[in-house]
Amino acid sequence: MPAHQPLIRIQGRNYLRLRALAVSSRSRLAALPEVLTLGELGYAGMEDYVWIEHDIDERLIALGFEPHAAPLAETARFVRETGAKAE
Repeated sequence: MPAHQPLIRIQGRNYLRLRALAVSSRSRLAALPEVLTLGELGYAGMEDYVWIEHDIDERLIALGFEPHAAPLAETARFVRETGAKAE
């Protein structure tokens, strides 16, 4: 879930004139279907996700975010491969 997504969707189309070059999610965003992913542009492995608490999903969805719930096995693999730590 790219942290900048709602700003482009809300301000970019209604306030500022921004042109999104790509999104950093694994798939295209419903709010910006015409914008390619970094993977589609040839930058494989450039996905960017934010870890959030499950109880705030509805509020984020209302703001235009598209939460991605990863299975535990996928999360464990990500932590193993990247050495990610919660601080």
